[in-house]
Amino acid sequence: MPRSSLLSRSSANLLLLALILVVAAGFRFHALFTWDDNTHQHPDERFLTIVANEVTLPSSIADYFNTQRSPLSPYVKGEHNFAYGQLPLTLTRAFGELTGNTGYDSITLVGRVLAALADLGAILFAWLLARRVFGVRTAHLAAVLLAFSVLPIQLSHFFTVDTYVGFFAAAALFFGQRAWQRESLLDALIAGLMVGLAAASKVSAVLLLPTLGIAFVWPRVGRPSFTQLLDGVTAFGVALVGSFFAFRVAEPYAFLGPAVWGIRLNPQWITDKAYQVQVSSGTVDVPFMIQWAGTPAYSFVLQAIVQWGMGPALGISSLIGIVVCGWRFLRGGAREREALLVLLWAVLNLFYFGGQFAKFLRYLEPAYFALAILAAYVLLLGTEYLARVRRFGIDALRPWLAPAVVAATACWALAFSGIYDEPHSRIQASDWIYANIPAGATLATEHWDDRLPLARPGDGPNRYQYTELTLYDPETAAKRDSL
Repeated sequence: MPRSSLLSRSSANLLLLALILVVAAGFRFHALFTWDDNTHQHPDERFLTIVANEVTLPSSIADYFNTQRSPLSPYVKGEHNFAYGQLPLTLTRAFGELTGNTGYDSITLVGRVLAALADLGAILFAWLLARRVFGVRTAHLAAVLLAFSVLPIQLSHFFTVDTYVGFFAAAALFFGQRAWQRESLLDALIAGLMVGLAAASKVSAVLLLPTLGIAFVWPRVGRPSFTQLLDGVTAFGVALVGSFFAFRVAEPYAFLGPAVWGIRLNPQWITDKAYQVQVSSGTVDVPFMIQWAGTPAYSFVLQAIVQWGMGPALGISSLIGIVVCGWRFLRGGAREREALLVLLWAVLNLFYFGGQFAKFLRYLEPAYFALAILAAYVLLLGTEYLARVRRFGIDALRPWLAPAVVAATACWALAFSGIYDEPHSRIQASDWIYANIPAGATLATEHWDDRLPLARPGDGPNRYQYTELTLYDPETAAKRDSL
């Protein structure tokens, strides 16, 4: 093929990728600043906003690594339970100071912008990964499907940590794929660095390490050359070193310090993470976890992905993609063998998070790019299969298979994004209360909940009296009498 033709095709592919990213950005930035009218309705976002408003950048690198005195440490600022990764907080505060947006209201918006940009970065790396594994057609389709995925769109509207994990996970798998295919220790090191940054965003991202370890070592087991097996182990060792280095730098307050070489873990950080494990497992009984009581393992999460997170068309396609790719991998398929990293990441996430007591849909967001890639893979594989089937006119469906799933997923995204064009339901409820309930009335509120009404222009909640219903206290006679 002439060089000019190759350049033309490459330019067309990049132009299409840019168009996909623009469409994805449209969904992720739609009503980004206005969806809650600056009333801070997301509880995790509100907590991170409070902390980001309190901390400041240290004046020196020495102070940055000094856990006991760094002004960037939530612990120094009096937070006794910080469940999130430090890296998103650090980046948000840094960009807030850089742009002069460090106030309580404005720094929330900085955090939302960065969360949305992180998700766009995940789409970019998903495209790069899919192109390396399956080719450019699969890459384009995967990026389109991910652009229309509802859960990433939703999480891009919050100053939280989930989209950061998705971004660094996609980058880790891309460089891990290159390290595996090219036997490059530099790529293995970069993959490890991405793992460390992902874990510094949310510690559960350490699940990337067994993913890389299995992918680096497993294909080399059984080969006649011990050197090849040693190469895989070495690559994983390099990735481990890179991940620890990045985690030490980006999550400094997980360590006692006070200098960068002080690598003893911070007992307070360990206590925080241990408590979160207890909450997620149901060992510690807190009101917001009661919703998971009696929910079945795995089937609940799979249903949630199909029904809400991706929509039926994409959700079902992604699950079929896991099954088909896994089956063909076990049967020795050459193309599927190249997809080991993608397949492992999707399966390990479903296995680990699907079996937990707490089944928040956001826990699986970092695996959505892998699910989208596998959905694109199976849709194009199905298209190839339909082209070979000449009976009953089935081959006529071939041109419509992938477009139908894209169209259905786009409609799902449009329907979801429509909620941002309406006032938040708690704002509507507050306006109704002010309009219909006279001042001085007594309102009952639940504990462990944000009470209504919210403060609105010209009206404030202090015009009412309140009584708190302790619905989540143990069932005792005293509770019954108080209610």
